[in-house]
Amino acid sequence: MLMVSVHHLAEASTCVWSHVAVAFASIEPFDSLLYAIDVYGYSLMSLSTLFAAPVFRNKGLERWIRWALIANGCLIPFLALQMYWPPLIWGGALWAITFPAASWLLAVHFGRMRAH
Repeated sequence: MLMVSVHHLAEASTCVWSHVAVAFASIEPFDSLLYAIDVYGYSLMSLSTLFAAPVFRNKGLERWIRWALIANGCLIPFLALQMYWPPLIWGGALWAITFPAASWLLAVHFGRMRAH
């Protein structure tokens, strides 16, 4: 729906790009190679956040970052195994909360570092 909305906002000179965006957004890659690659990528990203968590050891914002990274990393079983047991996607869907939260907290952290 988001890409269809973007397509309706597109000017004539750019609508070809929004049309392609709609096409890609409409692909349902379940039980396919693309789905497997997607699951693999999300799993590796969660694994990387789990390994990044120990970098942040201080109190305050760093503590929140650490816990957000750990929370995202703990989703690995839900992400990696959902191809074998599809209902795990509901647990893996928490990635839509944990990863943006970790990313936002990291952006705030780096912004503060830049200000000093």
